[in-house]
Amino acid sequence: MASSKRNLALLCAILFLALALRSFRLDGQSLWSDEGVSVALAQRDLATIARDAAHDIHPPLYYYLLHFWVRLFGTGEIAVRSLSVLCGLLLVFFTYLLGRALFDDRVALVASFLAAISPFQIYYSQETRMYILVALQGAISLFLFLKFARATREEDTASLWPTVAFYTLFITSALYTHYFAFTLFLVANVAYALWLFLTPSARKWPALTLWSLSQLLVILLYLPWLNFAREQLRTWPAISQPISLGFLAQEVLRIFSLGLFAQMGPLVFGFLVVALLGLIPNKDEGYSIVVALTYLLLPPLVMYLLSLSRPLYRPKLLLLATPGYLLLLARGVSGVWMEKVRIRNLVSGILLLFMTLASGSSLHGYFFDPRYARDDYRGLARYITATGKDGDAILLNAPGQIDIFSYYYKGPLSIYPLPGERPLDERKTELALEEIMAKHPRLFALLWATQESDPARFIEGWLDRGAFKALDLWYGNVRLALYAIPQATLSEEIRYPREVLFGDRIRFLGYNLLNSEVEAGDILPLTLFWEALKPVEERYKVFIHLLDAQNHIVGQRDAEPGGGANITTTWQEGEMIVDNYGVLILPGTPPGDYRVEMGMYSLRSGERLPTKEGEEEPGNRILLLPIRVLKPGTPPPLEALQMEHRLEIDFGPLRLLGYNLSKLGFEDDPQAPLYPGDILHLTLFWQAREKPKSEILLTIELTDSRRETVTRRETSPVEGGYPVTAWEQGEIVRDQHYLLTPSSPPGRYRLLLRVKDAQGKEIKASPLFLEPLTLR
Repeated sequence: MASSKRNLALLCAILFLALALRSFRLDGQSLWSDEGVSVALAQRDLATIARDAAHDIHPPLYYYLLHFWVRLFGTGEIAVRSLSVLCGLLLVFFTYLLGRALFDDRVALVASFLAAISPFQIYYSQETRMYILVALQGAISLFLFLKFARATREEDTASLWPTVAFYTLFITSALYTHYFAFTLFLVANVAYALWLFLTPSARKWPALTLWSLSQLLVILLYLPWLNFAREQLRTWPAISQPISLGFLAQEVLRIFSLGLFAQMGPLVFGFLVVALLGLIPNKDEGYSIVVALTYLLLPPLVMYLLSLSRPLYRPKLLLLATPGYLLLLARGVSGVWMEKVRIRNLVSGILLLFMTLASGSSLHGYFFDPRYARDDYRGLARYITATGKDGDAILLNAPGQIDIFSYYYKGPLSIYPLPGERPLDERKTELALEEIMAKHPRLFALLWATQESDPARFIEGWLDRGAFKALDLWYGNVRLALYAIPQATLSEEIRYPREVLFGDRIRFLGYNLLNSEVEAGDILPLTLFWEALKPVEERYKVFIHLLDAQNHIVGQRDAEPGGGANITTTWQEGEMIVDNYGVLILPGTPPGDYRVEMGMYSLRSGERLPTKEGEEEPGNRILLLPIRVLKPGTPPPLEALQMEHRLEIDFGPLRLLGYNLSKLGFEDDPQAPLYPGDILHLTLFWQAREKPKSEILLTIELTDSRRETVTRRETSPVEGGYPVTAWEQGEIVRDQHYLLTPSSPPGRYRLLLRVKDAQGKEIKASPLFLEPLTLR
């Protein structure tokens, strides 16, 4: 009795842990494209769901359940994902029941604990898709099969009929949730066949007849849907590259052990050793081990065999096999192969600690490392909302993004899903693009899954030739490009001719500058003209920088020619290359005159190509005509500034909205290690609360752990290049500073900002300690 109460308490604790992990940061990541499809489908009527789900190559049951779920709980991120949380929690419970049915309470508790902390299961328990549901349905179906087998063995005829009826219900529901659930149907039938072979007493005709009829009924119940969706199933293309059996085995081991983002290594092989220990037989559990092994191996084996003709490797399809793996791990951890209880408990504790720490490390990466985040449509929508201007437009390539993008974006800009059909009709698509360009001065292009919708890169290539790409950012697996669209036909006549040699193979012929004045936050359009003197054997990138008097970059574009479609190794000798670039001026850039520098560097080494123009000294860049940045009519939204650290602290007439801090050249990676001699890049974002009447002075100090100053810089906002007395009320100004780190011992340091009035008196709220730094 005491043991039962203890087991119940442990199971409740495990289920609470499972719920906590599956609920943690449930809305921490954006919904991605497939989740957007789920939410959109769930809001349609049931008949439309069936038709559209078939076209999306999925049966409709999950969407039906989600349809009623969102009616109860709404369509917020937490609401739509919570159905998967519930399914993931129930899967932990049924993993426990499978462990009891196949082995014992000890194995069952360990298996449920490993399921509770499984990175692979947690990932899909936080996704608005059907994969965790079908894994749950499979676990319930196998549990019901085992219950049917036990009732047959014990001649419990009263339990046979209801058990087989519920089995038929759940295995059929699994088939109506995902096509790959047919492997669960195979698992149950292989397990039954093995049971009949290994257990002569199981060969009882009434039970065998009942089981056979139930399998036939499952097939008959599923035939209407197969008939409805047969054309999609027949014509759906391969979804992966061909795979080998060895590759698939490694992937199953890696992902089932530590999740999608783990690397093969000692930790994964440690899990393999534990699973192999779980295969050590004893006299009572041979059949149970075979069932767990079948549960684990049959779905990947079927995937491999099907992929021989039409590759379909996707890890998420194999989620339904994870309980089999966890049961073998639990048996290995439980140490049933050891006789001495004290040694067994010690080894079990060590193994369980190892697996908990390994899983915890993987989960930390999933929850907190932005490299492992889902496609960030929420961030995309925020950025476009913040930086979009009247008259801009949005192009979705591929069109399937419309559901998820519309979930987040509620702004006024026109949205164009292209191409309109598969395969892409070039003439229709070109006409649509021409119509878009005639209506809009700028275009945001969201590029996702273009391998399926636009494999020849027709749309992006067309835009690269006819417009000026200023931005190329990744939000997970979605790429955002921003184009400035010329309002007149582009001329191939060179307005500003030059003759500059880049190395000994490339000649720069000149450039066209459509505008010499541009507002902060807008795009400077620039056309470069090149000629290959000889075949170019290496790929080079072009860089264009807008620099202030202190060499702070206020606008930058680094890209291969033609937006990557006209790379230097494809240039023909004597051919003139017309190469468009857009340079986005950072929002908040102070008004004034800026230099424009341009050059080329090796994609492989990063080394700049030497330049030679006439009798001038050789260099590694050239200067174009200066341009003037104008003050925009209205201040940029805060989201457009992309501040890493928001503050909103008042210093007299100025408000410090926030700041960015990184090593120079590593602005996209603020965590890049910092060494003595590196340059710190500090960007302050100010807003004038009122028009300042006198100058403001700044002191930037680097202090050590004892708060002693190791380096100091006296300066003023914008290094004095835009006096604060010229700022208007409400104006937002980007203020960049460089600070050389000294040759100081490794350790923790802090940056200190002092703000003073024109007389040198510190203003209230000064000094301000900024983000701590670690000097390596």
